[in-house]
Amino acid sequence: MNERKTENIVRNKLRLLGYFDNQEILVEEQKSDNNVISSLLSSASKSGSGAGYPEFIIRKANSDLVIVIECKANVKNHESDKKSLPKDFAVDGVLHYASFLKDKFHVIAIAISGESENNLKLSIFQWNKDEKRYFPKKYSDISSYDDFYSLFHANDNIILSEEELLSYAKNLHDEMRDEAKLKEAEKPLLVGALLLALDNGDFTKEYPAITNPKKLALRIIEAIKDGLLNANIPINKIETLEREFGFISTHTYLTKGEIDKENPSHSNNTLHKFLVDIHHKVYPFIKKTNNIDLIGQFYSEFLRYSGGDGKGLGIVLTPTHITDLFCEIAEVNKNSKVIDICTGTGSFLISAMEHMINDEPTVTEIDNIYKNNLVGIETQTNMFALACANMIIRGDGKTNLIQKNCFSMETAELKKYNCNIGMINPPYSQKKQGEEELSFVKRMLDVLTIGGTGIAIIPQSCVMLSNKQNNAIKQDILKHHTLKAVMSMPDELFGDGASTVTCIVVFEAHKPHNPNKSSWFGYFKNDGFEKIRNKGRVDYKKLYEKRIKKEWLDSYFNKTEKLGFSILKNVSENDEWLVEAYMKTDYATLNKNLFEDSIKDYVTYRFYNNLAKLISTKSKNSTEIKLDIKKWKAFSISRLFDVMGSKTTSKRDLQEIGKGAYPYITTSSVNNGVEGFYDFYTEEENVLVIDSAVKGICSYQAQKFTASDHVEKLIPKFKLNPYLAMFFITLINLERYRYSYGRKFNQIRIKETEIILPVGNNDEPDYKFMEDYIKSLQYSDSIL
Repeated sequence: MNERKTENIVRNKLRLLGYFDNQEILVEEQKSDNNVISSLLSSASKSGSGAGYPEFIIRKANSDLVIVIECKANVKNHESDKKSLPKDFAVDGVLHYASFLKDKFHVIAIAISGESENNLKLSIFQWNKDEKRYFPKKYSDISSYDDFYSLFHANDNIILSEEELLSYAKNLHDEMRDEAKLKEAEKPLLVGALLLALDNGDFTKEYPAITNPKKLALRIIEAIKDGLLNANIPINKIETLEREFGFISTHTYLTKGEIDKENPSHSNNTLHKFLVDIHHKVYPFIKKTNNIDLIGQFYSEFLRYSGGDGKGLGIVLTPTHITDLFCEIAEVNKNSKVIDICTGTGSFLISAMEHMINDEPTVTEIDNIYKNNLVGIETQTNMFALACANMIIRGDGKTNLIQKNCFSMETAELKKYNCNIGMINPPYSQKKQGEEELSFVKRMLDVLTIGGTGIAIIPQSCVMLSNKQNNAIKQDILKHHTLKAVMSMPDELFGDGASTVTCIVVFEAHKPHNPNKSSWFGYFKNDGFEKIRNKGRVDYKKLYEKRIKKEWLDSYFNKTEKLGFSILKNVSENDEWLVEAYMKTDYATLNKNLFEDSIKDYVTYRFYNNLAKLISTKSKNSTEIKLDIKKWKAFSISRLFDVMGSKTTSKRDLQEIGKGAYPYITTSSVNNGVEGFYDFYTEEENVLVIDSAVKGICSYQAQKFTASDHVEKLIPKFKLNPYLAMFFITLINLERYRYSYGRKFNQIRIKETEIILPVGNNDEPDYKFMEDYIKSLQYSDSIL
């Protein structure tokens, strides 16, 4: 075998492409006169010491692009299994050199093997300057210098902000709906298909010359298939993707009309318009790795418009900061092996890959990450196609993505991957027995290695005591695995349209749970995100990024106990696995402002509903009274009040009766819970009521009233008056942090709740002190 023959073939190709005719292009062989390149390669010897140079180094003066070419005569020496033998294999060698050069240059790395034109193997890789990973590129042959240069710089003049990119996602969704009449599930598939096609270098060069829409659609599918075959993707995976993307070539609106290359528009051909826009507005970000999260945001933003945060596709997208949090908790690194048994669009695997790549892997380790360290199982073919597209456009075409139901696979089939980390956001509210959320958790844990970390985000209802079926699964899980931690998450984490309140559970696999050893429970309700119009929940003030994330992780790893935030607790399957059940209220936050807020809310309600003629800031008496909670004592609500439900009355019935003087109390958090006044009542006055459906708000009802569903009454066992009521509702509302739509303040929990109260010499509640204290506060003169 003669490597000189391979080098001659390369020279001929370069000559035909004009490399030698262009005076600005320097083609150097096995050396470089450029001081920067020589310095970078001074320790790049393939044998491990000294300088090393590839067969060809191609550059322009003052350019930030370097093209390197490594040759081997024998096609058997094209690429090793692990890319770990740079001395013996062309791909291994050229990536080895590129790993040194990328510190100062954008690099195109070309490996070519064979002694004749008819028997050549060619691999081309793109490695962006200062980045930690390379991207495989699909080219059937070496391309021109300008073509390679354009990969890095074609869109330098296109400045698109993050906000503009996400705004485009909304426009794209609307155009796909209005101009192409695409179904909800087809829209993200088309985006994925176009990005995959644009990842094929041959297609990117060819498509501008295609004028027939039908041919363009077929060429898109062909480009995807060629790229997947080039990346050695299994045939069955390629066939699944072909089926999912196949609608592109048969869709009436995508294939009609004529392509106007100079004026892409929906009035000419809508497929061509989508392709050009995505090529120029979206694709440039993909190969700039520092913007890879932006692409993830774009993709998620686009899916969010498909039926409301992706639910039109049968999925709920996991926010990026949560997938990142999972990786931090699991301490994902370049040696981790991660599995997601209900992959969806692949968000956990994408975050895991980012963490692995950021752990400074070598060329061999990057190849291992791509080939072996990421495993995804997805049963729905359209979700599987999206996950494949999501991973491939991020440089990874070799992830072990499998289109199957994880419950139908043998345990041994999943355990063979030796994954030590599992991360899932399982489907919620599945009706099929054996596929409940906790069943997914158990399945994930069962396939991990001994001592592995399994993390899931699931509805809070799964870990409460109200579901006997879940309790049985909890028992089965703890028989084999250890519950390390549970964190309660923000109520609207998944957006306004998603009513499920969730928690994150963390387990250590294959180590039976010891109920005498504490698990850690955290209150992660405040992530600093705000609802911004047309953007959803965003970290607008960067509170999560700058402070909250670190606080969460420090608390988790140090197992910190903090009032109102976290606690260590011994639990079994018979206990509730939520911090809300055990966390102690931080009464250090109790001050006169909270009591005055309760008074102001009540007197405002009275004035707004014409129950009071005026409001005064005056206090009932002017004596200042101090609070000293150190001497207060805890009392259960059931000791102080009889707790019972109210009679449910429908608003329709009341409307038929007509307006009147009696308030209709609901679970609303405004206007003292009142939604109108009617000429009818079912409940007596002078009681406290609690919303047991949503936020657990306590209010005082001075009048006879009717009530909607989920309004619980607290009938005092002592002589209650409006002043005492203001004191009690302030204290009871301090417990609201424990309750949400997912964890209701029901009668059992109300009765068991303890509040602290000032006491007299007999250690009984000091009602006189409470009344006098309220009377000393602003606005108290307007309570009656």
